[in-house]
Amino acid sequence: MPLKADQLLKKKYLIEGEIGRGTFGRVYRARDTELDRLVAIKELHKAEAEMNSTKFADGLRRFEREARLMARFNHPHIVHVYEFLRIREGVMYLVMEYVDGGSLKQRLEVEGKLPIEEALRLVSEVLSGLKAVYADPRDIVHRDIKPSNILLTRQGNAKLTDFGLAQVGDESMRSNSDSNHPGTPAYMSPEQGGGSGYLYPASDLYSLGCVLFEMITGVGYKQAKRNGKTLRNLLPEVPQWLEDALMKVLVRDPDERPQTVEELADLLDGGRRSKEAQEKAQRAAEEEAQRQAQGEAEEKGRIEAERIKAQAAADEKVRIEAERIKSQAAADEKVRIEAERIKSQAEAEEKARIEAERVRRQAESEEKARIEAERVRRQAESEEKARIEAERLRLQAAAEEKARHKAIVEPQAGTTRVREKDGAVMVYVPAGEFLMGSNDKDKDALSNEKPQHKVYLDDYWIDRTPVTNAMYRKAVEAGACTKPHDTKHYDDPKYRDHPVVYVDWNQAQAYCQWVGGILPSEAQWEKAARGTDGRIYPWGNQTPDKSLSNFGGNVGDTTSVGNYPKGASPYGSLDMAGNVWEWANDWYDGNYYQNSPVKNPRGADSGQYRVVRGGSWGMVSWALRSASRVRVLPINGVDHGGFRCVGF
Repeated sequence: MPLKADQLLKKKYLIEGEIGRGTFGRVYRARDTELDRLVAIKELHKAEAEMNSTKFADGLRRFEREARLMARFNHPHIVHVYEFLRIREGVMYLVMEYVDGGSLKQRLEVEGKLPIEEALRLVSEVLSGLKAVYADPRDIVHRDIKPSNILLTRQGNAKLTDFGLAQVGDESMRSNSDSNHPGTPAYMSPEQGGGSGYLYPASDLYSLGCVLFEMITGVGYKQAKRNGKTLRNLLPEVPQWLEDALMKVLVRDPDERPQTVEELADLLDGGRRSKEAQEKAQRAAEEEAQRQAQGEAEEKGRIEAERIKAQAAADEKVRIEAERIKSQAAADEKVRIEAERIKSQAEAEEKARIEAERVRRQAESEEKARIEAERVRRQAESEEKARIEAERLRLQAAAEEKARHKAIVEPQAGTTRVREKDGAVMVYVPAGEFLMGSNDKDKDALSNEKPQHKVYLDDYWIDRTPVTNAMYRKAVEAGACTKPHDTKHYDDPKYRDHPVVYVDWNQAQAYCQWVGGILPSEAQWEKAARGTDGRIYPWGNQTPDKSLSNFGGNVGDTTSVGNYPKGASPYGSLDMAGNVWEWANDWYDGNYYQNSPVKNPRGADSGQYRVVRGGSWGMVSWALRSASRVRVLPINGVDHGGFRCVGF
């Protein structure tokens, strides 16, 4: 029987919930009650394994091998093994370090692809872990390097896991149930996938090259090759040195690939160093040309200065003679000016007398005009006061009438109505301000949620729950929407009242337009989720638990909408934390809150990603916060993403 939440294993490990399952059993998140730390517990359970005794025996050997191998390493980029538990025949557990950021595969499903520098950093960390593996005297080859076996911490650091298929020295070079090497075909080297011979580190490095190709392009290497697509086709801006390095790692002949971790690291670092050397040489050539040009300019300047000096001496002689003539003329001019001054002074005094008389008469006229203007002004003030008082009384009466009418017809917060087209229940959110984003008191807050700021929204209606498979089917049958990218939930009657998943942004928007609405803006979604008091979660500030929300893998899949009434928001909306991520109408901009409009913000004008909100059934609690913002490519539709609509 599977372990249950709150069950205590070996009087030490308190089970919190299931986070995954595979062929041989399940994986649980648990707490080590003695050391007070989170752990992951991998299970091998004969009753859970759907296979014959031979295959289970093969799985048992792999499980024991994984425990022995991973326990040999204490490295920051390899998942640590804490303990191996053999409970009884056919039931064993492997207690490991809990890595809280999900897998590289999950990150690629959300983001599509990664920046080149970020991808190279993750490859460098995996190479660091492989260096420790290859240094082991038992001559270990991992044989299953792929995105799902590279786990990420919450800080984004890589950790290699799952050594169950590893080749160890001269032990069996293949599983006991297969004639060839085990592994994942999409990432196998040619020699691993096409035979059973002894493998060397170059096989793992080929697999890591496939992972790097997928990280920077968003497409698997072998898939791209089948479709006739090259790295340059998929990523035109890729540096030449990186393209050359990847092609060397992915060559078919293992003898032509890098043979060691150090060779691959040097190949990747060498390309960057070569680029830096070229830039340094170019700067040196430019500086030398600048020095030569400066020398030539200085020589020209010296010759010109000599010419100017000689010219200045000749000009000085001319100036002295001109000054003498000027001095004589100046003396004559003084006599003339004095005579002119006496004449001008007499004329000016007469003009001043005439002007003074004119000014006196003008002042008398202006005083009469001022007195009349003052009389008119006072009369106008009196009339204006009477007009203002009449307008005040009119506006007061209009406001009282408007308030009376509003009290009669305006709905209250949380009022519900039913949308005729698909039968969805909607809740009313009144106009007003609320606090959007996070402040520094929320220790889980990320930079794209700051600063916390006040936003005013007009009133609107929002779906009480996410759109279900049954509702979405009506739009498909009406020809308004296309089917989800994956229909396994959509076509299964037991998921009829579960949120529709595997729909991309465009499909969600098409549905909302069909029912006469649109996708909610980030601001509309967040206000409906948290109300106006700045709470962290829809229900308040209480830490999420399984009575409030479907999250953290505690169910392992979506649940029927409205299944967690204790987790309702102040307006009565449900499932706004957990179950499925929900599309918002906005383009994603990590710095948008720095200059966000204070009234009815609608997000960035353009972008590459759209925003999703609310966390999902597989996410940890920090993602359930009402202010959490995550970016996703609008063409992606995944098993943990849905939507709801707004109307007016």
